[in-house]
Amino acid sequence: MVAVKKSAKPIEAEDGEIFSASSFSSLGLHSNLCDQLQERLGFKAPTLVQAQAIPVILSGRHVLVNAATGTGKTVAYLAPVIHHLSLHQPRIQRSDVPGYVMGGENRDKEKASFAKAYLFLWQLLEGSWIT
Repeated sequence: MVAVKKSAKPIEAEDGEIFSASSFSSLGLHSNLCDQLQERLGFKAPTLVQAQAIPVILSGRHVLVNAATGTGKTVAYLAPVIHHLSLHQPRIQRSDVPGYVMGGENRDKEKASFAKAYLFLWQLLEGSWIT
């Protein structure tokens, strides 16, 4: 696991916004995934948390993101998973996708995180470019 120096201040733009000036495509995500994030979910730009975490996750390094609710942690973790699945040859069918491990402070939070992740994936993938 890679240790990242923790900043004393929370990650936040000077004007109080949580969004990055970058784009999802500049983070290295597959262009079709970027299109789906915008078209299906209305995500125009990544949050600061996503802009920092996604490139590290795409590089194969382990990441633990500690950020406030609503800063985009779920997408930061799941977008790289979808990116890597989309590049796999032969094409991965939905029935081939393995499970994953999620953790939380307690069972209720784990269930909520799973439900949020499932909803995100369903919205993004329903009838999409991943078969």
